[in-house]
Amino acid sequence: MEYLKAFRTLECTYEKAPEIFCAKYDQLRSEEMKEVYSQIYKPSDDTYLLIDAIYADLDNLVKSSPSRCLEIGPGSGLVTTTVALLLQKNYEEVYKNMKFYTLDVNEKASEATLFTFAQCNDLPESKIETITGSFNDYNNKEDEKSPDLQTDILIFNPPYVPCTDEEMEEALEKKDVSAAWAGGYGGREVIDKLIPKVRDFLSPTGIFYFLLIEDNDIYDITKSIIEAANEGLLEDQPKLTFEPIMKRECLGERQVIIKFYFE
Repeated sequence: MEYLKAFRTLECTYEKAPEIFCAKYDQLRSEEMKEVYSQIYKPSDDTYLLIDAIYADLDNLVKSSPSRCLEIGPGSGLVTTTVALLLQKNYEEVYKNMKFYTLDVNEKASEATLFTFAQCNDLPESKIETITGSFNDYNNKEDEKSPDLQTDILIFNPPYVPCTDEEMEEALEKKDVSAAWAGGYGGREVIDKLIPKVRDFLSPTGIFYFLLIEDNDIYDITKSIIEAANEGLLEDQPKLTFEPIMKRECLGERQVIIKFYFE
């Protein structure tokens, strides 16, 4: 019941991050980047909801002095770039120690992210590293060759749109823009693969900002993440908990940002 209560008390909000801090992506539409732009997920309502939620939670985000930020599925790179700008303009000492990473199966998304980051003259290229690949390739306890990847800030706007098995298989094979929205049965195929890995991706003081829609069964996802993360822990080990921090209704979708963090 605690899960249901948390979501029912969350009101829709329309607080927005000041545009002065938001990264621009207009140049992605240029002739130079036309091919790339056609093959990535374009910034949409869910993109800006994620930005606004992180902006609203910025004071809490910096309390643990984070040094690494990882966004899974960056698309245009707008979210990661804006987070970098927000930290640079508001928390310069934190920003100085930050390194930003993105991870996407679509190589065009990695290319677009670098391009968007580079459009902000104040953000040096040395601050960001884009990785083309899947989160399934990391933190795999059954594979000794699987590299570890931990972060202080984890961001994920997953492919959550329900689709047929055929559409899902095609998205996984092509690794193009369809991989940014195709979520399989119930929109859960990619999400469910991340559930047992959340704790492994987070540092001991890590925070995870996760965008979901109510059609994905947010209550079940949240409960599953908490249970998987806290299974078998000793009493003195920090427990993962959650808080729904922002919700909006956009084009018939009820989108929610869930923040996971350690107590």
